[in-house]
Amino acid sequence: MSYDPTNSNLPHPEIATSYNNIASVSIRQGNYHEALKYFSISLEMLKKIYGPTDSNPPHPDISASCNNIALIYDQQGQFDEALQYYSISLKLMKMYDPNDSNLPRISEAYSEYCSSI
Repeated sequence: MSYDPTNSNLPHPEIATSYNNIASVSIRQGNYHEALKYFSISLEMLKKIYGPTDSNPPHPDISASCNNIALIYDQQGQFDEALQYYSISLKLMKMYDPNDSNLPRISEAYSEYCSSI
C-alpha cells in the first residue's frame, strides 16, 4: 500500500519521519523513555498510512520502526520486549523482500535478535 495524498484522514509520512527523528535525538540525550514514546507514535502513524503489518507486502518503514523500538528495549535490558519487536521487524523484512535482496538488513536484524537472547 502506498500513501494517498487525497485522503485527508491520513497523516503525511513526513510527520511520522519527524517523530522518528525526535526519538533519535532523545536517544542521543539518553532519554530512552521519550525515544520509545516517539518511536511508538511514528509506528502507529505508519500503520495508519500504509496499512496493517499483515498487508502484503508491508511497507519497509514499518519494519524499520519495529526495529527502532526493539533497540530501545534492548538498550534498557527489557529483552523480552526487544525480542518481540526484533521478531516482528524480521518477519516484515522477509515479507517485503522474499528473495533476500535486502540481505544486509535482514542479517543485521538477526544479529540484533541473537544478541538479545
